[in-house]
Amino acid sequence: MATTNQLLTWIELQNHGWNREGSKGIRALLNEAHKLLLYNEIEQRIVIDASTGDFPFLTTSDGVYQYNLPSDCSILKAVLIDADEALGDYPWSYEDFRTKGRQYYRILNITSREATIGVDGTITFIGVDPGDTDEKYRLLYYESPIAITSDTIQHQMPGTTDIEYLMPATIKLIEGIDHGNIIEAYEYIMKILKPKFQLSLDRGDQGTPTFCRKRVF
Repeated sequence: MATTNQLLTWIELQNHGWNREGSKGIRALLNEAHKLLLYNEIEQRIVIDASTGDFPFLTTSDGVYQYNLPSDCSILKAVLIDADEALGDYPWSYEDFRTKGRQYYRILNITSREATIGVDGTITFIGVDPGDTDEKYRLLYYESPIAITSDTIQHQMPGTTDIEYLMPATIKLIEGIDHGNIIEAYEYIMKILKPKFQLSLDRGDQGTPTFCRKRVF
């Protein structure tokens, strides 16, 4: 695995006229390529609270319906409560939800918005008061890729995937700008590089079933 600084040096050597910063700055494009490859709903990007081994809690207050999502949240997949929690009847709406070998209830009375630059994403409870709690609602969400704003910020590509995918993706964006075909560069990253990268991430155990259960009927 190469450091961010090493990758930038190698890319700079291959692309004359491009520098680390400025209007033809390779670091900004490395950051964009990094986001394109990592921003997705995949098992490896799910955030787990290391102190509990479970999904992190959302702290709520009486009479407050909208909350900011964690700053590292890219996409909210579900708001869950443990299977032994009681929500009550109408207006609460929920369904069974099983993941990582554990059983939860997924709350349906919510809507969410993704984060934008400088603005956290939000979650809103629709028509129900979540109450004053700090250990009831769990957030199942995907981590945002780290922003590479300096050479010292290390990328998040595991193993050899920095050379296999991040470096080619960055060079492809540079070529897209140089030759006026940025759309073609984007499609190449999303359709060719990204699927291969995601397939490589599935090599480890992700806690997903490896066999199908036969139905009783």
